Amino acid sequence: MIEFYLTLLIAFLTGFTPGSSSEKNPGTDLNFSFTYKGVVRNALIHLPPGREAREKYPLLIALHGGGGNGKRMVSLTQGKFNILADKEGFIVVYPDGIGKNWNDGRENMPRRYQSHNNKTDDVGFISALIDSLVRKY
Repeated sequence: MIEFYLTLLIAFLTGFTPGSSSEKNPGTDLNFSFTYKGVVRNALIHLPPGREAREKYPLLIALHGGGGNGKRMVSLTQGKFNILADKEGFIVVYPDGIGKNWNDGRENMPRRYQSHNNKTDDVGFISALIDSLVRKY
């Protein structure tokens, strides 16, 4: 009898309930690459489940912080942007900066900040990424 109550307690504490359809059928994660100004740029894309190709979907662009990348951004947010995207029906894109950084316009940065020192056009990259995603998704 104790085993029964213990099992019931564990089921209750772990949230033993049927999940929503997005929990049962999570969205799709894709690696996306394209060349912008001669440099191959990468992004991770999360598409919600049941997405219809003919429909338009909102887009959330999740930019990582310095030293990160798109995959790390998913981890830092504990995948909650993806969970919300699955529930609410939008696309999430996690682009990678060059050398794990973005060119935010600061001058005289240490050598390891490739995006700053090379004057990488990250604004243009994000704009081209949006255009590319609109055409493809």
